[in-house]
Formats: sequence, structure tokens, C-alpha cells
Amino acid sequence: MDQSNIKVGLENSTAIVCDECGSQTFKEVTYLRRISRLLTGAPEDMIVPIPAFACSSCNHVNEQFQLKDQKK
Repeated sequence: MDQSNIKVGLENSTAIVCDECGSQTFKEVTYLRRISRLLTGAPEDMIVPIPAFACSSCNHVNEQFQLKDQKK
């Protein structure tokens, strides 16, 4: 079956809500990770930005948006 012609509308989606307050709006936030120059061979440590989403009302980051080592 050729999937390039599949049309998906919002009526086929489900809302993602904040696990803490139930809000349906989120803002993009960034996790920053430092990678040692000793691991990369670079002259300086590297800073790697990783985008995620936090609730725009209470700033909570749902588990599905957290880094694996940040999950409770």
C-alpha cells in the first residue's frame, strides 16, 4: 500500500496534556549536556543542546519529554 497519499487530520489526533496541571499548551525548552573534551578529542568540552517541551502554565516537563537519565 502506498502510504504517501494518507491524509491525517487533527480529528485523528489526541491531545497531550501536562501531567501536573492538565494544560494543553507547551513551550520549547532546552536541556544542555556537556561532553568532555577527553571523550571527543576536541580542544574544549562540547555543549550539546537537546530540545524538549515544558508546560506553559506550570513549567512541568512530562516524562515523555524528559531525558532518560532525568526521569524519576
